[in-house]
Amino acid sequence: MPVAVLARLVFADWSSALIVAVTLPLIPIFGGLVGWQAQAATERAYREGLLGEVYYEFDSSTLSDTARDRLSRNAQFLKDHPEYVITIEGHADERGTNEYNLALAERRADSALDYLVSLNIPSSRLRTISYGEERPQCTQSTESCWQQNRRAYFKI
Repeated sequence: MPVAVLARLVFADWSSALIVAVTLPLIPIFGGLVGWQAQAATERAYREGLLGEVYYEFDSSTLSDTARDRLSRNAQFLKDHPEYVITIEGHADERGTNEYNLALAERRADSALDYLVSLNIPSSRLRTISYGEERPQCTQSTESCWQQNRRAYFKI
C-alpha cells in the first residue's frame, strides 16, 4: 500500500528542536484519494512510467497503435492498484470553437475510457472530464505545440 511521510518540527525552545516523522497509509476515501494524496500518487505514477498520456491526431478521437499500447500499460497499473479511481481528462488544441473543442475532448476521454473497459478495467473506477482547449500543455500556436495539447491525461 502506498504511504505518505509527514514531518513536523517539535521543540520546547530553539536549542532542542526535534523533527518527528510519521508514516501514514494513503487511504482511499469515497472511491478516491484526498487531494494532495491523489496529486502525489499521480506524479509518482507518471515519473515512474506507470501512467501516461495518450495523444490524438488533429480533429480525431481515434486511438492510434501507440495510444493503445500506452493504454494497455495504464490498464496494467490500474489492475495492480485496484484502490485507485482514475479521472481521464480530455483536451484539444486551440483550433475550433470552444463548444466544438469541448465535445472533441469529451470524445477523446471517452475513447480512452472505452478502451480501458475493453481491457477489463471496471467503468466504476473511471471518470471523464472535458477541458477542451482550456488547459493547454503548450501555449504556442505551432503544430508541434498543438500535438501536445491533443491528449487524454490520467489523474488519480
